[in-house]
Amino acid sequence: MDYESRDKLLRIHNNWDDELNKIVYFKNMDVSMLENLIINEFINPYDNQNNSPNVIEIFNFMVEFPQVFAEGYIVGPTRNDYRITIDQLSVTKELETEKLTRAFKLLCNNADAITTTDGLNAWWD
Repeated sequence: MDYESRDKLLRIHNNWDDELNKIVYFKNMDVSMLENLIINEFINPYDNQNNSPNVIEIFNFMVEFPQVFAEGYIVGPTRNDYRITIDQLSVTKELETEKLTRAFKLLCNNADAITTTDGLNAWWD
């Protein structure tokens, strides 16, 4: 449970001693950041948020389409469910391609919400 190294990889600065800070949200996780989290065993590659693809499926998708970014939350070391969870994927409009849009819709077909009007966004509650 090396949360200092985990938080450094995520570029998160948080005081976990504060009882109110048990979950912190992150944005803009790129494929190299996710790879480092997997290699260093800070994220379970088979974990998923409800009906989302699991982490390894998301990672493989991001390898193929590095313009995809992940969002989610980290659970602090004071909780027994300490972890990193990915609950959203996004692509800005200017980085979107036809091939990516098709693949994104296929990967995210079980998302609780998906938008494709101003870029691509999918999230799982």
